[in-house]
Amino acid sequence: MATYGQMLNEIREISTDSTELGDRFKKLFMNLVRTEADFGISDIWHWRDWPEREKLTGLGGGDIGVDLVAQSITGGHIAIQCKCYSDDLRLGKKDLDSFFSFSAVTDVSSDKIRRVFETQWVVSTCDWTR
Repeated sequence: MATYGQMLNEIREISTDSTELGDRFKKLFMNLVRTEADFGISDIWHWRDWPEREKLTGLGGGDIGVDLVAQSITGGHIAIQCKCYSDDLRLGKKDLDSFFSFSAVTDVSSDKIRRVFETQWVVSTCDWTR
């Protein structure tokens, strides 16, 4: 059985462009959280496929910086950004600005003002800048 590191190397080799690489990396991460109980995830979706997206956020399925949405085993929602960069690159603030802006959205389905996402995760294959 291949390790996740080996699978990451394989998707880097077979992907023909950065879009395909990103899509494959998201699928790899989705499979990881579905099989590893330590993540505490009961379900996970692509942003565009999340069934509560429009109801809770009022937003469509277009790219807003949130790649995936997970539901924790406690019922809360987690916004996830996936960055599959080469090992020698650095992930900086500008790479995450739209993710943090849009993942701070408030629930539009009720009169109460509350955040839709209880937390945000950034999944990256490289180091970060300061």
